[in-house]
Amino acid sequence: MIEHAMEILKCRDPLYFCENYSKVTTLDQVGPQPFELTRFAKKAITSIDNSQFTVAIGDRQTGKTTTAIEYALWYSLMTPSSTVVLCGHSYRSSWDLLGKFRSSLEELPSWMRPRCLKNNKERLSLDNGSDIICASTPIHLHGRSVSLLVVDEAAYCSNFKESISDWWPSIGIGKVLMVTSINLQNYDFNQFLRNRPIDFDLVVG
Repeated sequence: MIEHAMEILKCRDPLYFCENYSKVTTLDQVGPQPFELTRFAKKAITSIDNSQFTVAIGDRQTGKTTTAIEYALWYSLMTPSSTVVLCGHSYRSSWDLLGKFRSSLEELPSWMRPRCLKNNKERLSLDNGSDIICASTPIHLHGRSVSLLVVDEAAYCSNFKESISDWWPSIGIGKVLMVTSINLQNYDFNQFLRNRPIDFDLVVG
């Protein structure tokens, strides 16, 4: 339908997509609710959409993880044949990320939602050619070309330095979005933050 095609064109803007089609489940509300973008979320999404690397640091309960998941969902839809990797600081947290991605995908209207060709706790394969994979640190991605890497709570990854060395060759021209709260105990992450490459955009909420 023409109106659906027009909406798809509008959804090329990730902020429009998130504000109009993202639905999330929160602890204090019953059932999926529209995703209300905070100022922090808008800054983080705008940053990663316009740059290759973004580190977004915010307080707990500011929607960091939800922001990252909704951007990853948008990216996988609007960039066919992409490889999106969702990484938490443990296997359980990585599985949770993929579970949240799956829930958001299922809430999309049928005319927008791609069909799942593979659907298990570690991987989703969509019929537009996109693969969404969950991984834990250290991230072993040798042989893969990653389009978008999302690292949730990056400052709590115990093997952060090893992980960077491991996934960096797989990124190429892909994007990296790290979201995290502050952890003064993670020396490797804090050193990375202080000495980050100039092309890493920093968003502070």
